[in-house]
Amino acid sequence: MTLTASPGSSMTVDQAAFGDLATAHSTSETWFTTTDHRTIGGLMAGISLVVGLVGTVLASLVSLKLDDAVQGKLSESGLLSGSADGAMSFSRIFNAQRHGLLIMVAGPLFLALATLAVPRMIGSTRLAFPRLGAFTLWAYEAAMALFIASIVVGDGPSTLSLVGVNPSSEPMNHATGLMLGAFAVVAVVMTLGAINIVTTVLTQRAPGLRLGNVAPYVWASFVTAGITLISAPVFAAGLLITFVDRHFNSTLYAADGFSRVYTHTLWFFGRPDALLLILPALGIASQIVANTAGKSLLGGPVDKILLSFFGVLTLGAWAGGDWLLTSVIQPTPTFLTGLIVIPAGLLVLLWLGTLATKVKPTPGLLFVVALIVMLGLAGINVLVAAVRGVTDANLQDVWRINQTSLMLTAVPLVLALGGLVEFAPIIWGRKTLQPLVGLAALAGLGGGVLAALGHAGIAYKSNVGDSASVASIVAFVGGLLLAAAVTITLLNLLGSIVGGKGEAVEASISSGELTEVAA
Repeated sequence: MTLTASPGSSMTVDQAAFGDLATAHSTSETWFTTTDHRTIGGLMAGISLVVGLVGTVLASLVSLKLDDAVQGKLSESGLLSGSADGAMSFSRIFNAQRHGLLIMVAGPLFLALATLAVPRMIGSTRLAFPRLGAFTLWAYEAAMALFIASIVVGDGPSTLSLVGVNPSSEPMNHATGLMLGAFAVVAVVMTLGAINIVTTVLTQRAPGLRLGNVAPYVWASFVTAGITLISAPVFAAGLLITFVDRHFNSTLYAADGFSRVYTHTLWFFGRPDALLLILPALGIASQIVANTAGKSLLGGPVDKILLSFFGVLTLGAWAGGDWLLTSVIQPTPTFLTGLIVIPAGLLVLLWLGTLATKVKPTPGLLFVVALIVMLGLAGINVLVAAVRGVTDANLQDVWRINQTSLMLTAVPLVLALGGLVEFAPIIWGRKTLQPLVGLAALAGLGGGVLAALGHAGIAYKSNVGDSASVASIVAFVGGLLLAAAVTITLLNLLGSIVGGKGEAVEASISSGELTEVAA
């Protein structure tokens, strides 16, 4: 694969520097010693997707028992029992899929995708700090090992940050300590990875490619990394306070005023990290639209302004008070966080305007449709909750699970899959199999929608029966469809790239946009 400048660009690209990646690093390198961004990002993405696949299957199983859990009807034996110390207890599996998908998969998956795509999209074959990139990969693997150990050790971890319980009130056990360690390492991984992405975009761009002309996904990754540099260290500080509280039996979080510190350091929905997961998804969708149209998005730099505005608004999560813990409307409980609908909605209008001319539809556009439908459904859910009201405390928990699973699990996961197949030509030099791309997008869309409708049915008490209710089964099927989307994408990448079944292509840089040219 070669990278060539567009005819209208004054940029000159050295083919020796930007030739096939097989010659860009030493042939003696292995998976264990490589500093090649493709190998680093590919391994990290592979681990994230495999864990995400397991997590979505577990989430579908949890959906079958969610209504029983809300009503306190879980049996004391069998799969997903109410027993606190069961190997397959509901609480253990719930914590595994909840923490795993939100913290251990979504953020690292986008870091992996940025590691894979950003250097190539700015005309480089390397990260700014290749060895730092390799370190983040191995640190992530260590974090995943700690996380898996925390799930299987003893009685499993106690609740940490996802339901608004003061962590000082629960004792430290080995499993909880392991999970705290896993989260701390992930915080370090995200911080160091963000430093690498920001520096790469600033220093490794091809001659003549200005920062304002980079591709939409590069800009989204740049802004995401910048906000991560602000928020991830705060999460690490919250984990340190939690460890001190639980290990030394102190009461830092229990002290006057520290409840707000807890809310904005450890609690997931009180930090910018939650909404920040959507930003690279918007960048991927913007890139798919630009690539499909073969031109920049309508409005010139407007898309980058809106992506930046969205990133700044995620910081509004720090503006709320203690009442955030009891707010039903997560992850947008405040006026400031609710404003994210403005840049997101305007971006959708830009996409529609860009595609208004005669554009040949591609299977990749289905991922954009999936994003629009799922975020639209999340908005409708907010309106229904506001009009209908959710007063029962248990049903409020289910409502939060519904909304956050849709916005913070389904949307990032499905769009990350779209990014992997869309950027495959410029990363690996081969297109993925388009029928499988469309199938994965449809499975992701159907999975996200069905899971959301099923959870909404439980939250609004529209379901009938117990664990085998219609709503629970709908959510179960939705989870399985999400797992199918991940599986199809993995098989597509393996077959197209590793197996050499995909069409070989060249890629050209044209004012920061990507154009795929058949080899």
